[in-house]
Amino acid sequence: MTLKSDTKTWGSLARFFHWAIVLLILFEGTLGLSMGSLRRGSGAFLWFDLHKSIGITILALAVLRLLWRAFDPHPRPVPTMPAWQAFAASAGHALLYGLLFLVPLSGWWFDSLEGLRPMTWFGLFEVPHLVAPDSGMKHLAHEVHEYLFWTLVVVAAGHALAALVHHFHDKDATLTRMLPTRARALLGVAIVVLAAALFVVPPVAKRMNPRGPRAAQAASGNDAPSTAATPAPPAAEPAAATSAHAWTVDAATSTLGFKGSFQGDGFEGTFKHFDATIHYDEADLAGSLFDVAIDLASADTDNESRDDTLKGEDFFFTSKFPKAHFVTESFEKAADGSVVAHGKLTIRDKTAPVALKVAFTANGSAATLDVDTVLARADWGLGAGNDWEGISAEIPVHGHLALSAK
Repeated sequence: MTLKSDTKTWGSLARFFHWAIVLLILFEGTLGLSMGSLRRGSGAFLWFDLHKSIGITILALAVLRLLWRAFDPHPRPVPTMPAWQAFAASAGHALLYGLLFLVPLSGWWFDSLEGLRPMTWFGLFEVPHLVAPDSGMKHLAHEVHEYLFWTLVVVAAGHALAALVHHFHDKDATLTRMLPTRARALLGVAIVVLAAALFVVPPVAKRMNPRGPRAAQAASGNDAPSTAATPAPPAAEPAAATSAHAWTVDAATSTLGFKGSFQGDGFEGTFKHFDATIHYDEADLAGSLFDVAIDLASADTDNESRDDTLKGEDFFFTSKFPKAHFVTESFEKAADGSVVAHGKLTIRDKTAPVALKVAFTANGSAATLDVDTVLARADWGLGAGNDWEGISAEIPVHGHLALSAK
């Protein structure tokens, strides 16, 4: 077999491109149809990354195949083929080539619009995004990607069926001149195995990531809570002993933000809704109090997929635990004049101690209150288990409150 094609048969390089793309598409389609059953997590993201890497590989092979086709002579249609079949074959090939470009490009477009994580090619290098993230457009891109995929399935099935008709009914060389001479039996087995994978991979993949943290990981390991879980306390009103000055929080100009990273890619977020009761006077720290209730479902990281993940069972589980609650227990003033507020923060059904650095600036009847801390997400079991090991373990939090005297 020669490298280049001739007027009667395809060359070895053209056959390689053809069957490599066929096998990759079979595996890629199986993987893509299976991913919908996977729960989000680093384990599932390995499959997502594989899907993207194979898609880029198919796109690259399609480009190389098209470039080679420009310099490689084509076998002529078999002499017994009617003119209309030759035209249909040419049109089908053109449509297949178009879809080989459009399907992976639309997936690349969707991943860029989602912007959840950097896309890498088998972990070797980062693939740049085609466009900036856009949560409004990503749903359209996903629909386009799916419709193009199913169009490719139909066209490829028609192409394969036509080749089989030529082989078994017309008994011409249309199919055999594309088959590797010494590997037809092996190729047939490989196709059967990959086709069978359509029925085997989905249930197996679903079992790879059972819901909830792994028992061994939850019992011992880096993700074990550093403090014992306690029932969530009721939202407390300021105690009678609270004697410090009362302040009203201006919700429109106050912010509560956090930072994190996933697989090395940093992100920032805010909680859009929270209620704070503030009694504070540096001259009366014993009578001061911070009492804050946070609407966890209002978390906004400017990425819809990430926000939905934060609201899910692995993290805030907002359908069951809609609020986080922080209340101070004491204030400590250091020799340099800085103030630290000590309190308890409850997220989900776990409560852990938190220390806030406090910066308070008063200007007549107005004031600003800035607080900073770093939370260890494992203390509240957020993203417990290996599924989320790619997320930063420590989460810096900053609050800025605009206050007015009551």
